[in-house]
Amino acid sequence: MTFKGTSKLVKLFKGTTKVKYIYKGTDKVWSGASIVSYYDGETLLGTQEIDEGVDVLRPNITTAKEGYTLYGWGLTSDATERVESLVASGEPMTLYAIYTANSVTAVSNGSIINSDYVTGSVYTSVSAFWSTKSSTTYFQLLKRRYQTASCTVRSGFNNNSTGNLQVGKGSIDGIIIGDWQTGGSEAYRTVQLNDGTHSLSVSCTSYEDYTQSGDIKVTSLVLSNPIAWG
Repeated sequence: MTFKGTSKLVKLFKGTTKVKYIYKGTDKVWSGASIVSYYDGETLLGTQEIDEGVDVLRPNITTAKEGYTLYGWGLTSDATERVESLVASGEPMTLYAIYTANSVTAVSNGSIINSDYVTGSVYTSVSAFWSTKSSTTYFQLLKRRYQTASCTVRSGFNNNSTGNLQVGKGSIDGIIIGDWQTGGSEAYRTVQLNDGTHSLSVSCTSYEDYTQSGDIKVTSLVLSNPIAWG
């Protein structure tokens, strides 16, 4: 380390050219670069000496973490938003890894279990007696750091009649999940969803002196394929 009085020499020039390093023999005694420390929480992942003005967000260190994908780097240990651009200042720097779980379940068996990604209603039902009844509900999806949202939907229909005069139908965003003309039954379908509002609809018709019922629900909505830091 080289000092002038009590101050560390941050920049040295030879003529108009900035000096990056000073050696005494084979020993480096001064550097104008930043020593950058990279952490995962309190765990040090590695350090690198990076020249002033050079990108510090793509270090040559191991960032692999089982079950997680590196989303980027933050300036504090509790950062949730990554820094998009940052260069070495010539002073020591510390950066913290921001990881995203490789997958997260937002809906299970007709219930929203993570409202960070899904809000609204993921279940609806209907019953009919000598009539046609229908019901539609809506939910909102925000994928955030994920690129894939896989949604499995179940539609079911109860035919309580002894005849063959009952019908039922279920759909998501207008895509038919199940369509029955007679008999109790259920059907499943998996679809890939984008951000936005989605609809679940179910209808049934009773032509006899029996109550017919149907329902539709999201049995699973899993987000995966997180955005990785490039």
